[in-house]
Amino acid sequence: MVTNLTATTFKAGRPGGGSTNAGPRRAFRTEGAALCLALAWLTGCSDADTPATQPVPRLVEDLQDAEIRVRYKAAKALEHHGARAADAVPGLIDALSSTDVQLRYRAAKALSKIGAEAAPAVAALAVALGDENPRTRYYAAKALHAIGPSSGEAMPEVMQALRDPKAEVRYYAVRILRMLGKEGEDVGNALRLATADSDEKVRKAAEMALEKLSREPR
Repeated sequence: MVTNLTATTFKAGRPGGGSTNAGPRRAFRTEGAALCLALAWLTGCSDADTPATQPVPRLVEDLQDAEIRVRYKAAKALEHHGARAADAVPGLIDALSSTDVQLRYRAAKALSKIGAEAAPAVAALAVALGDENPRTRYYAAKALHAIGPSSGEAMPEVMQALRDPKAEVRYYAVRILRMLGKEGEDVGNALRLATADSDEKVRKAAEMALEKLSREPR
């Protein structure tokens, strides 16, 4: 089947069959597509076999694999499942403590997509706010915000995150404080300092947080 397709498509590149330059290129692309289809048919591969479309139970198993590469792909794929990946939270918590910086980043990102069901990861995410990788810190902060009020136990680390060198981390730290709505001298002082932040989004978020806290019943 592949041989017939190849012979047919290369006719387009012959003189009289159109542009002599475009023909071979078009034929090459068509031949490549035909080969891919043939290989997929022979091996049984399909879109259903790609990590992003694998079922959550399979990905949960992959998170325990001995190879970091497999665990990384599983964590990345779980990002596409959102709240449906709640069963993967324990494995993602383990991944957050990996020695592999990229796996920690992917685990934090996957947790940020799960939302409130990721509450058991609050303590691990609090630690991740101090990660060496700014992307891990960002998604850890984003995950804590997505979890909601259960993130309150990470308050000390969130306060520290207000001084993170990355503005996007500071921004989510402010949003977490606003969400939690816990007024106190330390929180108020930290937010007032954030109103002078070098980043405009952080400044505006801090102003909104202070306004919200001022309306909270004492």
